Amino acid sequence: MMDRKVPKYKFREYFGKLRNFFCGNFNANDFGYVVFPFMKFFKFFGFIPIFLDSISNLNDHRAIVWDIWAVFWSLLGSVVYVVGFGFGVHHISSTKKHQELHDKTVIAYFTNWAQLFFLFILGGYALLNTWSNLQNLQSLLCGIYKIDFQFEQAIGRVFNYTRMRKHMCIQVIVAFVVTASLSMVNCIIIYWDPEDLNFKSTCFWFVCFFPLLLLTFKELQFYNLMFILKSKFDVINEELAGCVGNSILGINFMPRNLCERIAKPQCTLETLKHLLQIYANLGDCVELLLRIFAWHLVLMTCASFGAITIEGYNLFAALVARTIQMGYYQVVVIICWCLVQIGVIGVNVSACCKTNNAMSLTGTLLHRIAADCVAVPELHSILQIFSLEVMQRKDCFTAAGFFNMDYKLITSIVAAVTTYLLIIIQFHTSLDKRFISNNV
Repeated sequence: MMDRKVPKYKFREYFGKLRNFFCGNFNANDFGYVVFPFMKFFKFFGFIPIFLDSISNLNDHRAIVWDIWAVFWSLLGSVVYVVGFGFGVHHISSTKKHQELHDKTVIAYFTNWAQLFFLFILGGYALLNTWSNLQNLQSLLCGIYKIDFQFEQAIGRVFNYTRMRKHMCIQVIVAFVVTASLSMVNCIIIYWDPEDLNFKSTCFWFVCFFPLLLLTFKELQFYNLMFILKSKFDVINEELAGCVGNSILGINFMPRNLCERIAKPQCTLETLKHLLQIYANLGDCVELLLRIFAWHLVLMTCASFGAITIEGYNLFAALVARTIQMGYYQVVVIICWCLVQIGVIGVNVSACCKTNNAMSLTGTLLHRIAADCVAVPELHSILQIFSLEVMQRKDCFTAAGFFNMDYKLITSIVAAVTTYLLIIIQFHTSLDKRFISNNV
């Protein structure tokens, strides 16, 4: 009987070692619990040349260190990416359909190449931006870890990252599926002919798949980090709402399964001081996150704007002017590609707006508390300082200072796309008239 149980125990032992290798020894309440497996994943694919020590915690400056083999793997992957892109460009330029596109409409031909090279630049920048901001990323992760510790020590809140890690694992799987689908869509847009489409070609893997995969992971990284910070602002708002009795304005706080209360809240001077300190640290983390992803947001917004404008012109040239032959499947693919670009802008704007609303809601709650604490000078004083801190953090959601990441950006992009489409259509019409007059 004992001999039969030995293989079962050995299997559990091996499974435990394998699980610790990929997931680490972190507790579910530790922020490293959700960070460690994805650092392993990014290191395996050569996205980041660092790793997180599973023995240390994120408060230790030696927790995140450089890995020589990961550096070599990242550099080798970059070389393969550049060389593969060169072969992909050569393959596209030699296709018959792409050469015929130049004879039919010069605008569609050059804008098509512009999209291709800009996608390559975006993918390369996503990789370089990750490497150049490793120190800032480490500071951000350590800052979130310290904020969790402050929540536990000050107001008795403990975060549970079990569900979030499961969601992020699902997001990674979905990212590969979505990237493969978008790569097929982009290949159809580039080739203009399904007969030339080959999913084993360098165009699919190096021109479409790898850049889109890098950008998808970058977007997931930004969205999840912003969601984590927003959820912590929600906890502060919930604590402040508890000080005034009932939640106001239909506040939707963070789900209970993400945060557990281990101490009863009390609206005291010490509690407000701790919340003020936590809010200030969260504001610093938000500014650091926006600083890391500032140019990524600028480039992604510009790329989406350009893609919508260009594909809008291609639809005009195919459906109205009839200068480009396009099948119904290509029309559907281009419309889907435009919707994806709109979705990218919407996701980034939504993440920033929700976090900004959570930060602004703190000021509303503070003003309501202050109205009930006028007779207590010490509480009233700390509430004023807290309100000033909230005001100082206002309007910090910008993309490198070029534009604000709010819902007004969407309407501005719609207006700009309409304007530039009209300009390109007028240019297209003038070229057609010149071509007809030259033939006559």
